[in-house]
Amino acid sequence: MKRFLVFLGCVMFLLFSCSREPDQEQPKPNDPVVEGWEETVIDGDGELASSLIHFSIGQDSAAVMRGTASFDGATYTFTVGDRITIALTRDGVETKKVYKVKTTAGDLEYDGDAADAFHWKNKSETIKIRAWSYGSSTSFSTEPVGNTFTLATTQSANYQELLYSPADDYSYGSDGSISLSLYHQLSRVTIQLTQSKSNPEDPLTVNSITFGNGTLYTKGKFVAPASEGVTIGSWTNFTEASGTITPYHDDTYKYSAVMFPHHLAAGTTLFTIVTPDGTFAYKVPSGDGITLEAGKQYNYTINVRDLVAVSTLTIGDIAAYTYDGTAKEPTPTVTDPVSGKVLTKGTHYTLSWSNNVNAGTATCTVTGLGIYSGTQNKTFTINPKALTSSELYFASSAITRTYIWELGTGTNALTKPSNCTVTYTSSNTSVATVNSSTGVLTPGGTLATNTTITATATGNYTGTATYTIKATSKEKTYSFTGGIQSDAICPGVYTLEAWGAQGGSLYATGGKGGYATGRWTCTSATNIYVGVGGSPGTTTGAGYNGAGGSRNGSSQVYKSGGGGGTHIAYGTVNRGLMKNYADYTNELLIIAGGGGGGTKYYSDGTPMPGGAGGGTTVGNIQHVIGQGTPSTIAGTATAPLGEGGGDGTGSGYKSGTFQESSGHVYSGNGGTGYVKSGLTNSSQTTGSRSGNGQAKITWVSN
Repeated sequence: MKRFLVFLGCVMFLLFSCSREPDQEQPKPNDPVVEGWEETVIDGDGELASSLIHFSIGQDSAAVMRGTASFDGATYTFTVGDRITIALTRDGVETKKVYKVKTTAGDLEYDGDAADAFHWKNKSETIKIRAWSYGSSTSFSTEPVGNTFTLATTQSANYQELLYSPADDYSYGSDGSISLSLYHQLSRVTIQLTQSKSNPEDPLTVNSITFGNGTLYTKGKFVAPASEGVTIGSWTNFTEASGTITPYHDDTYKYSAVMFPHHLAAGTTLFTIVTPDGTFAYKVPSGDGITLEAGKQYNYTINVRDLVAVSTLTIGDIAAYTYDGTAKEPTPTVTDPVSGKVLTKGTHYTLSWSNNVNAGTATCTVTGLGIYSGTQNKTFTINPKALTSSELYFASSAITRTYIWELGTGTNALTKPSNCTVTYTSSNTSVATVNSSTGVLTPGGTLATNTTITATATGNYTGTATYTIKATSKEKTYSFTGGIQSDAICPGVYTLEAWGAQGGSLYATGGKGGYATGRWTCTSATNIYVGVGGSPGTTTGAGYNGAGGSRNGSSQVYKSGGGGGTHIAYGTVNRGLMKNYADYTNELLIIAGGGGGGTKYYSDGTPMPGGAGGGTTVGNIQHVIGQGTPSTIAGTATAPLGEGGGDGTGSGYKSGTFQESSGHVYSGNGGTGYVKSGLTNSSQTTGSRSGNGQAKITWVSN
C-alpha cells in the first residue's frame, strides 16, 4: 500500500524583542527610553528565530499544519494563502512540491493532487530536503537561488518575507517525523513612537511614516547557503527601485518593515515622520554607519512630542576672522536651551557655510539630525586684511607733471597684491578727474599747484596709497625733433605761437622762417599735435615737414633745400606731416611758413638768397636771366597746402614755386603762414626765425 506524506503539525514562531536575542534575559526595568538619535540603536540587536515545520509519514490522506500566532507586524507567522515550497532530492534528481495554508486554523494541504505529495519509500531511505517561503507572494514557487527578489514597497498588508531552510539530509527516524528550520533572510526595522513625557495625556498624531528617501534598495539577488550547517544566505547585485517603503503599523504606534541586509552609510535617511508639527527626517549618524544583518531585528524608540525645532536652539557667537584667501569653517557651540545639553556635531546636527572666503558677512548653517529638525543661520564676520606700506604703494609718492597735458595714468606706478582691488579718487577734479576703477586720469580745467590721487584698497583689503601731481609750468615749448609731438590738453584759453624753419644756406643765405600767433579757446579736453619744421642739411635734402628738396643739376644751377613749416593742430587723430592736412583744415590752428633755400649764379657765383617764410604771400626771390645781373621778383604761390612746390621752396599754408628754364636761375620761395579764423590776438611776421623751427603753447586762463 502506497504511503503518503502527512503533515501532523507545523508551528511557526518568531521570537522578537527590541533588546534581546533568543534565550537572552528581558531588559531591566530601568532601561531608558531615550530621545536622542544616537541612543536609539539597541546594542545586540534582537535575533529573529527560525521557524520549525514538523511532519511525519503515515497512512492518512490528509495533511495538517497548525499555527496559533497572528500576523501583528512584530511576529511573523503563516496565514491563510501562504505557501511553502519543499524541494526533495532522490537519486540526484530534485523535485519541488508546494504546500499552502488552507484555513485560519492553520490547516495545510498539498497544492495539487494529494497522491503526488512527498512520502518515504522505505524506513531506511535518506533524502535531501530544502525549503523556502515568500509568505503569500504569488511567486511562492520561484526558485530563490539566482533570481531577483523584490521587496514590497507598501508593507501595510504583509512583509513579503523570505524564509529559507538550507539543504540537508534527512532519514526516516523513529516515526517518520522530521523538522525543518526556515531562517529569516531579511532584516527588520521597527519604530516605536511614544507620547511626550511632559504632556502624557496629549493624543499622538502621526500623518505618515516612511523608510528611506530614495536611497533604500528594493531589489536584490539572493544567494542561498552553499554548505550544510549554514543558515543565512547572502545578497548581491542590489538595485534601487522606488527607494521608499511604507511600513506595517498597528494601533500602538509601532511601525515595522523588512529590508535587505546591507550597510547604511552615515547620513542615509532611515525613516521620515510627518506630524501636524512638521516633517522630521532621521538620518544615520556620522561615523561607521549601521549594518543591517539578515535575521536580525533593529528597534528605535522615538518620543514624537519631543522633536525639537533647530530654530529654538542656542548657537554661540563666532569670533571674527581676518581675510587670508582660505575658507573659514567655524564650529560654534550649539545648546538645547530646554535641557541645557550641549549638542554634538554629526549626531544632533550638521554644519555648512556660505560666503565664507571673502571679507564681509559669512553664514554658518546648523541643520538638525534625529529629533532636531530644520535649520538656523549664524552669521560671522571676515574682516579685510590691512595692507602695509610695503604691500600697497606708488613707485613715487610725488609725480611731477608739466601742467595739464602730461597727467599720465595713476595705475602705472601702483604696487598691490595680485587679487587686491582698489578705487581711485582725485583731491581736485577741476585739475584732474580720475576713473574710479582704472585710475586713468583726464585733464580738468583749473590751474592748481598740487592735486593728490589716492588709491584705496577695497573688498578683501584695506589701506591707501597716494601720489601728488605737481604743476611746474603754465607753458610748454616744442623744439625740432623730426617727428610729430602730441599731448593731452584741457579746456581753457591758450596762446599759440609757431616759427617756421630757415631755408638751406649752402651757397647763399636761406630765407628765414615766418612767425604766426593767435589765442585759442579750447572748449573740451582733447589732444594737441605739433609738427616743428626743420632746416635742411648743408648739401642736399629738404627741411622737415613738407619743404622742397635741393639738387645739383647738370646745368650747374645750384639750389639748396627749403625750410619746413611749423604747425599746431588738435583732435583725436594724429595726421602726421603738415602736408597730410590738406583735407582737414578745420583741425589746423596755426602755421608758420618755412624759408626758401638760397643758391648762387652759376656763371660767377653771385649769391642769390632764398625768399623769407611767413606772412600771407610767399617770399620774394632772386632771379637771373642768362648772363644778367640778379634781380628781385615777387614769388608765386601755387603749391598745395603744406608742401614745397619745387626744389628749394619752403613749406607753409601755401608754398612757393620754383621754375627753371634755359638761361634762368631762381632762388627758393618761402611758404606762407596761417591762423585759423576765430583765433584772437592773431598776427604774422615774415622772416623771423633762423635755423630749425619752434612752437610754444601758453596757458592764459580757464
